[in-house]
Amino acid sequence: MEDKYLNITDTDGNILEYEIILAFFWSKTNKYYIVYTDNTYENDKINLFASIYYPNDNTKLEKIKTQEEWNEIESRLGELYE
Repeated sequence: MEDKYLNITDTDGNILEYEIILAFFWSKTNKYYIVYTDNTYENDKINLFASIYYPNDNTKLEKIKTQEEWNEIESRLGELYE
């Protein structure tokens, strides 16, 4: 994704803006992943969200389904923050 921000429309029709932290393609699953935040905090930790996304349809996001995918996302985030 080229933009630094992601706009998501919630179920009430409100457009919510999120800052993109990380976007990557994982060849093992042949999927694209995105990590983003609304820059809010809970218990002194920033809220991060992750989804599967489709570069040709940036309005479509899917939930992460496996622990292996979560592990890969956590690993990539760790590399980013080192």
